[in-house]
Amino acid sequence: MIIAGLGFTPRLQNNSMWVRFADPATQSQLAPPTKVMSEDLSDDSAIWFTPALPAGTNALLQISLNKHDWHNVALGGSSHSFVYYESPHVLSVSPTFGPVKHKGTINLDIFGS
Repeated sequence: MIIAGLGFTPRLQNNSMWVRFADPATQSQLAPPTKVMSEDLSDDSAIWFTPALPAGTNALLQISLNKHDWHNVALGGSSHSFVYYESPHVLSVSPTFGPVKHKGTINLDIFGS
């Protein structure tokens, strides 16, 4: 997952940032907190892998600089910031071969569920 903003790195204490997903209704954590590694932080973004949770789960992203004080990051007008969905199953791709680079527009059709 990538979040974008401003001023991540100047605000860090001990060069650490923690993220976790919580239940929007109860604020209880859905998965253990993840430390965002310093090499995955910049002044305007943070990158980490999301934990596996069941499809259909609404999750509220929370951020902490000390792993104790958590701050909610919800979408505007929503109680959650992330929704898990079933992994897509690709059945076919068309065209099945072609150039890697092309100066014009090429449509790629992906079929599945």
